[in-house]
Amino acid sequence: MIISFKCKFLSDVVLTSQAATEGFHKSLDYIPGGKFLGILAPKAYDEKDEVKTLNIFHNGNVKFGNAYPIVNNQSGYPMPFAWFRDKLKKEEEVYLHHKIDEDFREVLRTNSKQLKQERSGFLNLDGTNFLNLSQKFAIKSAYDSDKRRSKDNEMYGYYSISAGSEFIFNVEIIENTVSPDIIRQGLVGLQKIGRSKSAEYGLAEIKEHKLDTISSTQTVKGELVVYAHSDLCFLNEYGYSTLELKPEMFGLSSTAKILWDKCQIKTRVHQSYNGKRKTSNADLAVIQKGSVIIIETSATDELLSHVGNYHNEGFGKVIYNPDFLMATNATISIPKEGEIGFVLPQTAVIDKGNNDDLIIAMLDRRNILKQTDQNIETEVEEFVNENYTLFKSISKSQWGAIRSIAKSTPNEDELVELLFHKDEQEDKKSRGFLRRGIAAKNWERKADTLLAFAENHKGNRKEILIKTASKMQKRKEHEK
Repeated sequence: MIISFKCKFLSDVVLTSQAATEGFHKSLDYIPGGKFLGILAPKAYDEKDEVKTLNIFHNGNVKFGNAYPIVNNQSGYPMPFAWFRDKLKKEEEVYLHHKIDEDFREVLRTNSKQLKQERSGFLNLDGTNFLNLSQKFAIKSAYDSDKRRSKDNEMYGYYSISAGSEFIFNVEIIENTVSPDIIRQGLVGLQKIGRSKSAEYGLAEIKEHKLDTISSTQTVKGELVVYAHSDLCFLNEYGYSTLELKPEMFGLSSTAKILWDKCQIKTRVHQSYNGKRKTSNADLAVIQKGSVIIIETSATDELLSHVGNYHNEGFGKVIYNPDFLMATNATISIPKEGEIGFVLPQTAVIDKGNNDDLIIAMLDRRNILKQTDQNIETEVEEFVNENYTLFKSISKSQWGAIRSIAKSTPNEDELVELLFHKDEQEDKKSRGFLRRGIAAKNWERKADTLLAFAENHKGNRKEILIKTASKMQKRKEHEK
């Protein structure tokens, strides 16, 4: 039994391929099946009911497939590594590596044509459209709750998949082993996926969805094309992961032969973290999704749809002789660039609540504050441009002193007194900063102009003086 689901990101999601927290990590462009197993585990893992728990999570009766992005309303298939294109991409053709013989290679050399492997992106069901999933980058810092500020020396760079992206995946259940309702109830709804889930990342919505599947065909001229729809992990007799492939691993007899010169295989180290045990799992050497293995055989009756191990975490799914790897000659038409399958949600994730009016009022106040600040910025710029010649004799240090006094004086009326107070009857020492000392003569008439500009913005005089002093300082620096 196969149950299909659609997963839509309601916020940006970070999915790294490594368990380490330090260093450069680009986000995965798909959701591993192990993520969905992890979503279900807290809700369905029952140590008291060992049989049910083993059936769901451990013995392979339930296989959580990888989620791939939607390409033109169809589930995406990882780019096969057997696809090659002209390095300069001048021709609208794709070359199939396993179909290229020595005569064809000589033709390519004669025409000075170099081929480059396609290594990223996804195809749709019939291979006529492809999609490269773009990622966003942001720098974040850890938060020190005791000091109520960012932690020192703890900056992180996150690549993430954008909110609104849609993915499709399926869960395969062996009949009469697990109730499908347990899977549906555990997965459907709002879920958290990936890293930094307690911050701004990771919110997703999962719904049940009808999924078209690709079918395998029989061999063509004795050669079986094995396409890795997901990563493949094989264990040897000692229980360690191995990259040594044998025909028997695919359900074939030992008489079958792997044609290594026609294969295109990439490998990587898979790292994962077990939230239940709160520790990292052992690293696994795996064959990457998109790898293509060519096997010479005459019998295909016992082919396995899943090979290797860890099927419950999305590993081992293979497809035999898919259409986008089959052709009578060495070339096929290049697919068109497809459209990414999402529309960014415009409505709130949850219904309006009692406190929403308070939040909206706060956002309105912030908007007014931002608009006021922009207006002040514009007026200060105009004032500086119109009066810079008048204030040209004022030194940079004098403007710095005004800015410092304005920043350290919270009350506007007190600030005006400290800078502009003028009373001929009182002691000169009691006058404002700009009305006394050696600089007083230099500020004649200029102080009144600056005061008049500030008084026209009561309620914002502090900001006016700070911004004016800053801009005057910068103009003085540019003159040098």
